[in-house]
Amino acid sequence: QPLLQGEVSFVEASWKNQPLDSIVGRFGYANQRFEFATVMPEYLQVAAAVPFPTTPGTNDRATLNLNIGTEATKLLSIFTGGQVEWAGGEMGVQLTASTTVDLEADDPVAELLRTLEADGTIAFAEASVKAAALEAPLTLNGAIALDPSTIRVVDLQGMLGGGTIAISGELPTLYPRSVEQPLTVALSGDKWQIPGLFKGKVGGDIRVTGAAIAPIVSGGVEVAEGRLIAPVGGGTTTAAAPVENLAENWADAPFLPEFDRFRVRIGKNFRVVREPFANVRLQGVVTVDGTLDNLQPNGRIELTRGVIRLLDTRFFIPRNRPQTV
Repeated sequence: QPLLQGEVSFVEASWKNQPLDSIVGRFGYANQRFEFATVMPEYLQVAAAVPFPTTPGTNDRATLNLNIGTEATKLLSIFTGGQVEWAGGEMGVQLTASTTVDLEADDPVAELLRTLEADGTIAFAEASVKAAALEAPLTLNGAIALDPSTIRVVDLQGMLGGGTIAISGELPTLYPRSVEQPLTVALSGDKWQIPGLFKGKVGGDIRVTGAAIAPIVSGGVEVAEGRLIAPVGGGTTTAAAPVENLAENWADAPFLPEFDRFRVRIGKNFRVVREPFANVRLQGVVTVDGTLDNLQPNGRIELTRGVIRLLDTRFFIPRNRPQTV
């Protein structure tokens, strides 16, 4: 019956030259179980226990309890290289999990996943997040429930640039399967405004199926009565760099969303501006398939009015002649 007690400290850590808070934990071994629990920081509480040696039926379950508080959100900026920052509000993550440890199994890892039992929640209260690609912050209220097989969103409400985002439904975690209520994202608002990028009316119903690690996005969005500012390489628009490098940024991502006949409808009185080269009014529908690093658009857009500048010459698009892309 060996006994073991100790303390471990993870100090002076950094991520890409950004300092991280010290992590202090205590561990011990008694009654054929190894246990670990964090002491610092307060916003990160982890408690885990692993049996060794295992006794089938009496001492073969490993457990994990995790609680993450709002203060942990400061890590968003560090781990995303400043691309995403926490702007305010409250959030919390709670997770409880247990599984059977069977070292005699043909595939111990597969057995861990097969016997995994877990549930957790991610809750937001006036949570505000800012992304470098979007100067307007995203505000969230609601909760997400987690278990080993499914992510469930009962009613998650968001506000972005004066528009409303409503998310609800279920999405399998690892393996695609049919669910009773697929995850849907509803967009609405007559006065969306994202500085330096977009202004106008937005509506849409987006459906996400597949699995969280391999999502398939269908449905569509419609924009009207506004304008999109297309970034110019080397310009000063805040959103320019992230938008133009979208495919490159996603190339090494652990997973890629796939679009399945996703419709983008451009309604009345909508313009695309790319100063100083173009300012055109257009209307039409484009269907998008493929992944973010290999998009396959298909559709027809009518240029109804505007001006295109080439060197020192301006070309005007008349309304009485058909102009299409």
